[in-house]
Amino acid sequence: MRRADCDQPYDHGRRQEDRRNGRHRREAAALPALRRLQAEDRRICQQGDTDLSLRRNRREEGHDHGRDAPLQLRNRDTRMSEAVDILKEKLGELKPRYSVILGSGLGSLVDQVADALRIPYADLPGFPVSAVSGHAGTLVAGKLGDIPVIMMSGRVHYYEKGDANAMRTPIETLKALGVDTLILTNSAGSLREEMPPGSVMQITDHINYSGMNPLIGEESDKRFVGMTSAYDTDLIMRMRKAADKAEIKLSHGVYMWFSGPSFETPAEIRMARILGADAVGMSTVPEVILARLFGLRVAAASVITNYGAGMTGGELSHDETKDMAPVGGARLAAILKEMIADEGDPQ
Repeated sequence: MRRADCDQPYDHGRRQEDRRNGRHRREAAALPALRRLQAEDRRICQQGDTDLSLRRNRREEGHDHGRDAPLQLRNRDTRMSEAVDILKEKLGELKPRYSVILGSGLGSLVDQVADALRIPYADLPGFPVSAVSGHAGTLVAGKLGDIPVIMMSGRVHYYEKGDANAMRTPIETLKALGVDTLILTNSAGSLREEMPPGSVMQITDHINYSGMNPLIGEESDKRFVGMTSAYDTDLIMRMRKAADKAEIKLSHGVYMWFSGPSFETPAEIRMARILGADAVGMSTVPEVILARLFGLRVAAASVITNYGAGMTGGELSHDETKDMAPVGGARLAAILKEMIADEGDPQ
């Protein structure tokens, strides 16, 4: 049956309106919720921030990474140059080729440095100061036996500010001063029952479980650093020889870096063992990568302060780490003293 003529305009108009409204509803639904807010509520528009103070705050908070990157690079280079100048003046005729970075509770090694010159990190531009207890934040230069050395008592960890690149300026400064061999130490948790607290483990390789890397954002092909021989073979053999000479048992194995600051779970410890790790910790790996970037030879060792989570049933704590570190630390100090004195020259 044909509709009345009077009905057609109404029906036709309603159908068109429904189609338009349906299309608009679909388009609106496709827009992010933020875009459907009023401009004064969401404080943005197509041209960007309308509030000049907001634009200024965004820049101050570091959101403008593209503009900030060259400035950050220049500032970092400037700080490094200033630190080098300060240290050259203070070191005088001392020309260290060895440097040792000391981990949690291992600062006692600096007591064996003769004619020690102590410089707080705070006095060296670009040197970060750790807020973690057990890290003094002091550079100590002098002689270990007859060999000139620079000891760095304390490091900044990734977990403190989320910066895997935190130790870049100190390591680059060491390179600029003529250091060509970097020895890294840390406190770690054992994954092997036969390697109890108080043991010393030489690091022969590592697993970067954190997924962080200090070379992210590096602006040249230098960022593609080979890690096949990250731990120098000659230094590995010299450390073992030094341990034998000092009559100290030296284990060796793979170190797995967890970002921290929370300790690992029992499940993570089981995973680490399956993946081939022998010890776990929260440092060192970023420094190894940076040292290789700057062409330094690397050796590393862990002082075992505890077993991994779930291996003994007890809860882990940083106090336990600090309390046990001096036990293995004294053994590691004796090994390093023999190692550095051996041959007198890293070459």
